[in-house]
Amino acid sequence: MGNQLFQYAAARAITLRTGAELSLDARSFARDPLRRRYALDRFPILAIRRDLVGWRRAFAEFPALWRVTRVTGWAPRVGGTRFLYDRMRGLDPRVQADAEHLILTGYWQDERYFLDALSTIAVELEPAARLSAKVRTLGDSLDTPGTLAIHVRRADFANASSPHGTCSAAYHADAVRFLREQSKLERIVVFTDDAAWVRSSLDLGQSFETFARAADRDDVDDLWLMSRCRMLVISNSSYSWWAARLAELRRAPGTTLVVCPSRWYRPSAGPIPHPAPERWHRVTAE
Repeated sequence: MGNQLFQYAAARAITLRTGAELSLDARSFARDPLRRRYALDRFPILAIRRDLVGWRRAFAEFPALWRVTRVTGWAPRVGGTRFLYDRMRGLDPRVQADAEHLILTGYWQDERYFLDALSTIAVELEPAARLSAKVRTLGDSLDTPGTLAIHVRRADFANASSPHGTCSAAYHADAVRFLREQSKLERIVVFTDDAAWVRSSLDLGQSFETFARAADRDDVDDLWLMSRCRMLVISNSSYSWWAARLAELRRAPGTTLVVCPSRWYRPSAGPIPHPAPERWHRVTAE
């Protein structure tokens, strides 16, 4: 979901500047190896579902084309259609290039793509009206000065082939120790996809609650719940990033405390910029 939120925000900002229509191609989820699904239908976004067809689809899905463009910087144009692939090297100014049709492929995980549109995007990524009464009540209980949300992301990140890698138990303990120096911690809630690891590995110096996936909550619910908290310790995950950023957008600047890992990717992933704002406190992830 975090990837989808970045993709939507970057593309939506372009449409706000240009007046263009935003279409989202979600066909690839039907064959996603991690069984991820399209998740933006839970948000009041302004976009339509429209899958690419014909030659545009064939071109966009041509094998290894994204890999080639990441190395070379090539941005192919066919008639009035520009294909732009995220090189994962930070802001690419070519998103502003004039084109009748602009097809974006990639992650676009740089806030500068949509900083000028944050007020609109924050409204469109607020799912509260579509949440259950039980989740909204729980969210109200988390919106207190002494409540800390921690997100522990493991799953495929724990695989040796993952470009991310996981954050250690020491990272979470150090992050909590830092926040305890800044504010009184009255309640700690850990959101995770690996409750067993959390219970066996985390020592945070005080008791905490563990929120794993449940039948009556999904990833949108948990994202919203984390964003209600005024202190967050996040993982090196785009989902974590959005929980923290949306939490900041809920209240006055400087009143939300965020701790993030100093390393977002493993060194083997290459020189991919860290997506966290400089104001977030960084703690060694190992």
